[in-house]
Amino acid sequence: MRPLHAAATRAVPRPLSFVTPDAAPGAIDLRSPMSDPHAAGRTLSLNLLLSMLPVLAVLPLLALTLALMGLNWSQMRHTAQREVQQAARTLAIAVDRDLSASVRELQRLAEFPTLVEGDLAPFTEYARKLVAEQAAWSNIVLVDPDGQQLLNTLQRPGEKLPVMLRDHHRSTFRSGAPTLSDLYRNTRDGQPSVAIGVPVRREQVVRWVLSARLNPDELARLLSRQAVNRDLVASILDRNRLLVARNRHHERYFGAPATADLQAAVKQQPSGHATLVTLEGVRVLAAWETLPLGWIVTVGVPQEEIDAPLRRQLGWLALAGLVALGLSLAMSLSLARRLERGVAAAIDDAQALAGGREPPHRFSRVRELDSLFASLRSTRAQLVAAAERESQSDRALRLTAERLQVAVESVDLGTFDWDV
Repeated sequence: MRPLHAAATRAVPRPLSFVTPDAAPGAIDLRSPMSDPHAAGRTLSLNLLLSMLPVLAVLPLLALTLALMGLNWSQMRHTAQREVQQAARTLAIAVDRDLSASVRELQRLAEFPTLVEGDLAPFTEYARKLVAEQAAWSNIVLVDPDGQQLLNTLQRPGEKLPVMLRDHHRSTFRSGAPTLSDLYRNTRDGQPSVAIGVPVRREQVVRWVLSARLNPDELARLLSRQAVNRDLVASILDRNRLLVARNRHHERYFGAPATADLQAAVKQQPSGHATLVTLEGVRVLAAWETLPLGWIVTVGVPQEEIDAPLRRQLGWLALAGLVALGLSLAMSLSLARRLERGVAAAIDDAQALAGGREPPHRFSRVRELDSLFASLRSTRAQLVAAAERESQSDRALRLTAERLQVAVESVDLGTFDWDV
C-alpha cells in the first residue's frame, strides 16, 4: 500500500476585464478600441456630423422658399403682362381720342359754308388762322379727285400748287370715310409726314378731300403725358411699322422702322404682349394695340424693372439663409465641442476602468453624458464587488484545502495492495 498525498490547488487571481470568459466571438475589448476589424474603416467626426445637421435642416427650407418665390415670380409676371396690356389699351384710347378730335374738327371744317359753295378765299384765310392756333396741325390741304391741290396753307404768294394724290386721298375718295395716312415724304420739305383726310361732300358726292398734316411732336408729347412711368417706352407705328411718334428719343427715331421682333409680333395679332428688345437694345415686356384707324400703339416696360423685386427678394433670402446657416453652424460647432469634450472624458474614464483605476466623478449639462459617467462608475463598483467576492471564494477554498490536508495527515489513511 502506497500513501496517497492529496495536494491542495492554489487559486490564481485574475485581472479585471470588460471581456467575460463566455463572451461571444468578435466581442470588443474596451481596452483596445480599434480591436474591431470593421472599426478601421472610414469614420466621421462628431463636429462634421453636427455641422451637417443645420445644413440638412436649412436646405429643404431654402428649396421650399425658392419654389414659392418661383411661383410668386410667375404670378408677378402674369400681373405685369396684364398691367402692360392695360397700359397699352389706355394709351391707345388716349391716342384714338386725340386723332378722333382731329377728325371731328376736319369734318366741321368740311362743312364750312364758303367751302361747300366753292368760294375758297375766305376758307383759306380761316384755315391759315386755324393752323396757327392749332398745335396738333402743321398744314391743311384741299385736293380734287385728280390730285390737284386747291388749297395749301403753306402756299407762298405766286406759288403754283402741285398735283399729288396720295394713298389716303384715294382711300377717302373711294370709301367716303375719314382716313389716316401712313408716313410719307411731303413735297414742301421732304420730311416724313402723316395726315388725316375727310371727305368734302356736295350733293352727297365726295367732291374734294380735306386733309390736315399732323404734328408728330404733339403726338410724342401726348405719349409722354400718358406714360406716367418714366422708364416706360411708348410709341406709335403706322401700318408699315414705321415710327410716327415716341415718348423717348422721338427726334432720333422718327420715321425709322420698328425692330424686327416687334414687326413680327404685331404682324401675327392685332393686340398682344411679348418680350422684345427696343431700338436702344433694352429688353422689355411689350404690349400693343391696333387703333380703329389702323395705327398701332406699343408700350414696353424694361425687364429689369419687372425682375428687380424678385432679385431683391432673392438677395434678402440669400442673406437671411447665410446668416441662419452661419448661426446654426456656430451653435452646432459649440455643441459639438461640448459633446466632444464629454465623449473624450468618457473615453478617459473607460480607459481608466480598463486599467483597474476608479473613474473620477464628472458632471456635464448633457443628460446622456451624465448617465454614461454614472454607468461607468457603477460598472467600476460592480467589478470591484465581483472581484471581492471572487477573492473571498478563493480564500474559503484555500482554507478548506488546508483543513482537508490536516485531516488526511492526522488519520493513518492509505491504500493497500493485496496479493492473493
